[in-house]
Amino acid sequence: MNAPRRLVFAALASAALLAAAPAGAKIQVTDKDGALSINGKADVRIDADKMRHDDVRVAKGDVSRGDIVTSGSIDVEGEVDGSCVSFGGRVNVPGTVRGDVVAFGGSIGLGGSASKDVAAIGGPVTVSGKVGGDLAAIGGDVELAKGAEVSGDLSVVGGRLTKDGGAVVRGQISQVGLGALAALVPALAHGGAKFAKTHERVEETSRAVKLAAFLGFALGTGLVLALIGLFFPEQSRGAAAVIRGDFWRAAGIGTLMLVLFLPALLGLVVSILGIPLIPFAFLAWCAAILFGLAAFSHVLAERAAESLGRPLPAAPLAVAAGWLILELLPFCGRLVGGFVGGTFLFAGFLLLSCAVATGLGAVWITRFGRRLS
Repeated sequence: MNAPRRLVFAALASAALLAAAPAGAKIQVTDKDGALSINGKADVRIDADKMRHDDVRVAKGDVSRGDIVTSGSIDVEGEVDGSCVSFGGRVNVPGTVRGDVVAFGGSIGLGGSASKDVAAIGGPVTVSGKVGGDLAAIGGDVELAKGAEVSGDLSVVGGRLTKDGGAVVRGQISQVGLGALAALVPALAHGGAKFAKTHERVEETSRAVKLAAFLGFALGTGLVLALIGLFFPEQSRGAAAVIRGDFWRAAGIGTLMLVLFLPALLGLVVSILGIPLIPFAFLAWCAAILFGLAAFSHVLAERAAESLGRPLPAAPLAVAAGWLILELLPFCGRLVGGFVGGTFLFAGFLLLSCAVATGLGAVWITRFGRRLS
């Protein structure tokens, strides 16, 4: 496995353990001979070179030795003497896992037992069995059914926690729900005020110049995205289908990619062998963002066509139209100015950030639109 791919796996796995571990826990990631070793509160070893790309099932009565790492789903009815990690698939454990259970962009169902930690990013977790370590979920709901037992801490970020009276959590319970979004309105107002103060100092001629520059950027980017829709119509539609059908999963994975991009780039910088790969990594990152924006724009065009009761145009026109819809708020903000314009600009920035994150997640899930989830 090449160095960049291995680095991504290391970063993702360490992020999951950081979410599960309490504040102050020390996490150290090392890479040696194709194996990822993550040491902290829990010790996890993932043989990245042995990663599979199919669905894995351990039948009742069977015992699987070593870790299971796959981009497909995992069903454990028997016993796994190691950890189970899925990138994009679900993990169902009515049996026994002697290590950790981790899912990126997929759900976890634990009716049996996991000896160590359980962590999910971008997917729900349902537990009716026993968790020997910590339980963490980012961007997904957690349901503790009757008979569920968590020996360590329980952390839920961006999701709801449902706990039956018969469920037991021996550690601390921490939850950061979507109620934090209630701060969005005052944030919009605050952002609008800041933009208003900035634009009030700008003369009309300067505003016209900035508006022209913005239009040039918007039209140029729209042309590039339209070319993506022209040359890769099926791929852009495939990524758009993931955004439309599994929005939160794509948004969760894309946000994680945005958070880990800079640390991954720094990892290449400090590595002598990784320095020549930096330009290629940067180009791949830019390509992924543009492809994701094309997919998100395609979804916006589909919604607009459905609302107007009109057929969806060809992929290039659909992508270009969706991009123009995406840029409508910032255009109105620059055109109007003042407090209202600042609010439009801030809201447009939030929408564009959502488009970038969700598009990146869809690109990762579909491998640039080459396969559906």
